[in-house]
Amino acid sequence: MGSRLRDREAFTAWLMILPSLIGLIVFYLVPAVRAMSISMSSWNLMSAPQDVGLDNYRAMLADGEFWRALELSAYYVLFNIPLQTATGLLLAVLMDRLCRAIALRAIVLLPFLLSNVLVALLWMWLLDPTLGWVNVMLQSVGLTTQTFFSSPVEALATVAAVNTWRYTGMISLLFLAGMQRIPRSILEAAILDGAGEWQLFCRITLPLLRPVMLFVLVTSITGAFQIFDTIAVATNGGPAGSTRVIVYYIYENAFKFHKMGYACAMSMALLFIMALYTAIQMRVFRANESDLAIFNFDLGVVDHAITAPSKTARRVGLGRILAWCLLAALIAVTLIPFWIVVRTALTRPDDLYASTGAWLPPVLTLENFRRALGYVSDDVALAAGGSGSDVNFLRSLLNSMIFSGLVVAGQVVFSAMAAYAFARLRFRGRKLLFALFLVSLMLPNIVLFIPNFILVKELGWLNTYAGMVAPFLLVWAFAIFFLRQTFLSIPRELEEAARLDGASYWTIFWRVVVPVSVPPITAVAILSGVNAWNEFFWPFLVASADDMQVLTVALQAFKSQAPQGAPDWSGLMAAACLAILPSFALLLFFGRFVVQSVQSPRKK
Repeated sequence: MGSRLRDREAFTAWLMILPSLIGLIVFYLVPAVRAMSISMSSWNLMSAPQDVGLDNYRAMLADGEFWRALELSAYYVLFNIPLQTATGLLLAVLMDRLCRAIALRAIVLLPFLLSNVLVALLWMWLLDPTLGWVNVMLQSVGLTTQTFFSSPVEALATVAAVNTWRYTGMISLLFLAGMQRIPRSILEAAILDGAGEWQLFCRITLPLLRPVMLFVLVTSITGAFQIFDTIAVATNGGPAGSTRVIVYYIYENAFKFHKMGYACAMSMALLFIMALYTAIQMRVFRANESDLAIFNFDLGVVDHAITAPSKTARRVGLGRILAWCLLAALIAVTLIPFWIVVRTALTRPDDLYASTGAWLPPVLTLENFRRALGYVSDDVALAAGGSGSDVNFLRSLLNSMIFSGLVVAGQVVFSAMAAYAFARLRFRGRKLLFALFLVSLMLPNIVLFIPNFILVKELGWLNTYAGMVAPFLLVWAFAIFFLRQTFLSIPRELEEAARLDGASYWTIFWRVVVPVSVPPITAVAILSGVNAWNEFFWPFLVASADDMQVLTVALQAFKSQAPQGAPDWSGLMAAACLAILPSFALLLFFGRFVVQSVQSPRKK
């Protein structure tokens, strides 16, 4: 009987993992192997591939543009990561010392909830050489205007600064979560020994944040090397190739020049570089160790550290006033761009030149929203400087809702099933299989997108919902890892009581585990929805038809269709406002879950 029970447990585990395993094999492992195979061929998608051995790799090593693209990617990382990490750490310290309100954390997270496409469009308007609010402010204090995205010298740094604005809030919350796991008793002991704020930070807080710092640097630099959306919208690799980073160069060779073999060779080189970097980072930061382990404290102390206010000096002094001013300035930098977008959306196109730098529109109008929604005739839209009604905003909105809804439903259900099997059920090969899912997190998107694009094309799924959702529907390794850690914390007594009542493993999962895990499952659903809603690269590749465009792709098309040569800023900002609304609604109704979803679950 014991053998039959173990067999039933293993059979149930494999059934629960099967959908995610199919997704892992079909859209991660096989594409990775296929990318390596394609990298040794010459293939333009029109004729049969021809085996060329290592010729693509030799050509890559001799390609000056390839090395230039890698160099630009390295420069981008050097611009972006130190600024992003330092600003996020500073914001986390200010929130930890001054204010831990959920509302404040929701505000700093807001830019992260926007897509890279929206962020790029927003800052293209703010940094416009003629009408942009930033240049108007520079002129008001006697400084010269800057061309930003249009300058070969400034463009790459501008892209780095824009993405710093988007990701700083998320990074600050990761650091804040790490700070709140540091027992207050350690800080209080240091204060009794006469340590000041700066000594507390340098001698205690920063060393104990090493695991969080490792996670931030590995994920941030991995993401920075894969930057694509912002460049595709704002610069198209220009001006003069000054922002043609490695992923954009791979994209050009694969989908513009149809050199699939050469593009895959470069993507494999990028995979090697990122894997080497990650291994070095984990060695330098001692990934398998935690400095907190040297302190003897229990979970009650950790809970106190998370919930109790700091007992550091609270008297009002010059330093504290300056800290509050700095926090207010960072919040202003987060919120002001949103108001400028709203003000532009409510301004008539003819009034833009006369109202540059104004905080309120001279004449309030909703006509821009009507043009963005396609509710006016082509002649009226063109007369207003728009692009006509070629972009069906409502259809794109519906496409985004369908795409996001399918992805969320699939990822939440299948990831929860797989996570439960890995956390609670015993079967052979469990550790090895779980390791394969974790390895899939390290694969760069560009390595997978080329073989997956070929697969979708061969299946005839281009410009279909099936083609858009296929790589995302069945598996999301991050969600499996996240929920596994949560399910491990559930008391086994609940399951044992259910088994005594004759409940099957499926019944225990749906009737016991899922109901007590609603908050983390909700967090996964929110993160999944945000990622799907903001996805640009994959829908841009496989669903470019007008009736299949998702919102991010439609906004890019809307921006590029202005017949006068300059973007229709009023209509574009109105469309951006409509696209931002779901993010505001998410924060309004699920603010606490959204904030908690970017913080690591506590082990119990």
